Amino acid sequence: YGFSASEGANLVTVPDSRALTLKVHYSFSQLPENNGYTPRLADERVGYFITAYQDFSNDNRSDPFVRYINRWHLEPSDPNLPLSPPKKPIVFWIENAVPLEYRAAIREGVLMWNKAFEKAGFQNAIEVRQMPEDADWNPADVRYNTIRWFNSLDAGFARGPSRVNPLTGEILDADIIVDANMVRLVKQEYRTLMEATPFAIDGLRNNPAICQNKVPASRQGNDFKRLLTDNEICYGMESSFQAAVGKIALSLLLDVTPNPESLKEYVHQYLRSLIAHEVGHTLGLRHNFHGSTMLMPEELNNTEITHTKGLVSSVMDYLPVNLAPQGMPQGDYFPAIVGPYDEWAIAYGYKPSIGEILEDKKPFLEQVVLESSQPEYAYATDEDIWDINPDANVWDMSGDVLLYSQWQMD
Repeated sequence: YGFSASEGANLVTVPDSRALTLKVHYSFSQLPENNGYTPRLADERVGYFITAYQDFSNDNRSDPFVRYINRWHLEPSDPNLPLSPPKKPIVFWIENAVPLEYRAAIREGVLMWNKAFEKAGFQNAIEVRQMPEDADWNPADVRYNTIRWFNSLDAGFARGPSRVNPLTGEILDADIIVDANMVRLVKQEYRTLMEATPFAIDGLRNNPAICQNKVPASRQGNDFKRLLTDNEICYGMESSFQAAVGKIALSLLLDVTPNPESLKEYVHQYLRSLIAHEVGHTLGLRHNFHGSTMLMPEELNNTEITHTKGLVSSVMDYLPVNLAPQGMPQGDYFPAIVGPYDEWAIAYGYKPSIGEILEDKKPFLEQVVLESSQPEYAYATDEDIWDINPDANVWDMSGDVLLYSQWQMD
């Protein structure tokens, strides 16, 4: 597509903003039919994206909507085994544009989810492959699930969108996109943290109320409304800020003076956790802002706990950097494994169940959600966090957020 403007446009990233060419890649694929996929009903106690339709064939229904969760078509190769490889694994390709130094962290972030799938009966449900340098396919090809790397001038985002069958909820393709500024900002100094503005909206950098939806209505212009239509914008900005704050704090603590190796490990943990969060979205999972409340502050840096049970109950939360308080050895800065909620949610969505038709699976699903009252399975998503539940919050940590916050202030 060719675009032109006689007076030029505000596009500082092109040599001449009076005209530019934009390449758009279209990928068409036929919807699968009679492929053995059985939709799975949604339950509001388990956080999945859904595909819904209205059923007018039964007037006795109290709710006209039928809601299916979005999930991949995953079948065990041997249904008789308690743990079986899938007939067709979910394969993610690391785009060849991803810098070499970050590929290991990205791979680990993707494969973190295999622990959850093992609890659902699948061995090596997810695979990671490297896109060859001379690949003859485009990363936008619908036949490939890719993790893509972008370099922008002043953005900062990571997203995990997917394409689903609108009739069944079956996920057909997913691509994770990561802006390099998500990592670059972490490495920059205090000056960047205070002065950089990832988005050209006046006052955004100095007004955190924007991402908390607390700006007076009189000041909510079109740019503000556009911003709030996509929580991932605020996530991208705040996630990199949180990580940058952690890096700065480490440089100020006398007993944790960063060196190249410690900074490399810090960035590795951050990127691994970021990718795990986005992969969760591509598996069908919504945010769970209750995830950070699982452990008490005294447990957060005990790696015997965080490497077995997890740092949080769900990596689908928006998590700050976990900095150990004064006098306590530092544990993990960011989650190293998925949490109990993540495993439980994957079991609801993917554990094979007896029965060939949708109605046969209801007892199995109801049995799973009966466990939802357990504290580590608490779930609260985007529409639940605005001043309703103090435990359902973004960028908080631990089951005693007041004590944790005091430690951070100290």
